[in-house]
Amino acid sequence: MKVFGVDYSDADLLARPLKASRRTGAALHTLNGAIFGAGYSLAAARVRAPGVAKGAAAGLIEHLVTWPLVRFLPRVNLWGNHRAFAQAVWRHLLFGAILGTLEESLTEGYADGAPA
Repeated sequence: MKVFGVDYSDADLLARPLKASRRTGAALHTLNGAIFGAGYSLAAARVRAPGVAKGAAAGLIEHLVTWPLVRFLPRVNLWGNHRAFAQAVWRHLLFGAILGTLEESLTEGYADGAPA
């Protein structure tokens, strides 16, 4: 937040429309990440690329698909804020790269049908 000069978090974005607490927003964001990770693990096996690249691409795609929705969130004014967009790009790329790396390392041992 300090690097980009934007004081929003994804958890806050999820909590505000529901008039919920930051803790509820964090729980929703964690659940969203888990669901995204599960979907990613199902799709990753079909793409031939290094895990870090697949994950970063998936994170960026998710960001680009969902970012236009901030335009419709009540009490949120991020549409057109280039610093907020860049902050979200960075966060989603990082999340995706970590997700892809972890997924690849966890599934490598199962390539031969046996856990590592």
